[in-house]
Amino acid sequence: MIHGYGMMVLLMIHHALAFCAACAGLYPGVAQIYSIFFMGVSEMSTVILCLLACYDDDLGLTGMSEAFPIAKLVVGAMFIVSFIVFRIVLWPIFTYHLLNDTKLVLERDAEKLSPSSKLAIYAIIRTCQALTFMQVLFLGQIFYTVYLEISQVL
Repeated sequence: MIHGYGMMVLLMIHHALAFCAACAGLYPGVAQIYSIFFMGVSEMSTVILCLLACYDDDLGLTGMSEAFPIAKLVVGAMFIVSFIVFRIVLWPIFTYHLLNDTKLVLERDAEKLSPSSKLAIYAIIRTCQALTFMQVLFLGQIFYTVYLEISQVL
């Protein structure tokens, strides 16, 4: 799976795309209703991931993992469940509806849209497609990390 600098590069690309989508979503009249999910609700898994990072000796507090092993397992399980719910189940559903709505807008109202509105819509379409693919990569990384953690215990 992805390690070290490769993961850092992937995360930088992910956040650059998310930044582009957020900026495009801020454009007046373009996809504000979807921002509630994409820039709000779906980030709940990230909140739990930040809590989980506290148990990492390099990223968080040294020794916390050994001091609170059950809490680490609970927070880890909460992260996995929240990631699957928000990023694997709900994300594609919201992306599907977003893509259908943007397609409809571009078909019906293309001549009424300003060039900057069209650019914002296309930016959201492409970044959501790329971010959806990345969610699957991250899920693979999560399963690989769980495998490594279990291998160390056994």
